[in-house]
Amino acid sequence: MEKAKRAWIYCRINAPEDTHGVLKGQHEKLDSYASQMCFTVVGYSHDLGNDLILNRSGLMELMDAVTFRFSDLFGKKTVSNPNFRNGSNCS
Repeated sequence: MEKAKRAWIYCRINAPEDTHGVLKGQHEKLDSYASQMCFTVVGYSHDLGNDLILNRSGLMELMDAVTFRFSDLFGKKTVSNPNFRNGSNCS
């Protein structure tokens, strides 16, 4: 029996607040991509701000999910890196 593929969605914007709904758009695109690739989304986290530190709450949630095997794959989408391939690998 094949184990279900699980994904964690992490979104981040380089702004102090999300006044234009960019995080929601990122989340929707990654959720759609996970569905196309037959992944079950097991969690979601996000961060705001332009700080260059790794100690951000959303990123820490993602690292915990991967460390404790809650997720097999994570998706990250930023405005500067919007490229995702389309298609489905579902059997």
